[in-house]
Amino acid sequence: MSVNMLSYNKTVFVALTAIVLLFSTIATHEANADSVIANIPMGSNPSAIAFDSANNDIYVANSNDGTVSVIGASNTVVGLPISVGSGPSSNPSAIAFDSTNNDIYVANTGNNTVSVISTTPPPPPPSFSGKITGSGEIEKAINFGFDIKSSGTTIKGEVQYHDEKSSHDEKSKEIEFKSNTITGLSVDSNKTKAIIDGTAKIGKISGYTFEITVQLSGKDGKHSHFTITIKDPSSNPFYTKDGIMKEGHIQIK
Repeated sequence: MSVNMLSYNKTVFVALTAIVLLFSTIATHEANADSVIANIPMGSNPSAIAFDSANNDIYVANSNDGTVSVIGASNTVVGLPISVGSGPSSNPSAIAFDSTNNDIYVANTGNNTVSVISTTPPPPPPSFSGKITGSGEIEKAINFGFDIKSSGTTIKGEVQYHDEKSSHDEKSKEIEFKSNTITGLSVDSNKTKAIIDGTAKIGKISGYTFEITVQLSGKDGKHSHFTITIKDPSSNPFYTKDGIMKEGHIQIK
């Protein structure tokens, strides 16, 4: 049995077989002043408890099924039990919270391992807001076009890029793609700079990633600075081009 007094709400959590009992402690020294306020079903043989002081959650090690259960606000179970060790035979029997890194450490006596559970919530999905449209030419035979709009976590639009230089330089490869898989659009507060991220298929190979940066200059962006960087599916540098637009227009909103 494991007992842990939680000072933040004067509640005692007791790990027993199959359930956790919560005792609400009255500000008195009388033993009979305690009362059970909830019975919370756990996994098989809950045997150890740790308090996550960063999130006010309780982590309970279920030793017979190799899992850890989480109790959150209002004494409710959060999500599904977390598997630790190598499964049911791992026998998690001790648990502790590291307040420095906000991690939970679980000792699995069944397979002589320690599992680490991060209690830090994942970052929220990125929020996008803005619009960029336009097309143009950086150098002769190097053209681009895009029409992208974003709001909240949704981005819609398309990017096209074509570098025909292989027809003029035998050592260069032709780069051409058309992508509607846009993963990011960042627009500055002055509406003069935008960064576009996405993935593309080049030739017959998918999985390339690109980043385009546009810095507006001139009326209707006719002399804007355009930079594109492409990485191959292994994230290795594949292609880059940087220059001032010769023809075309760009609008950022």
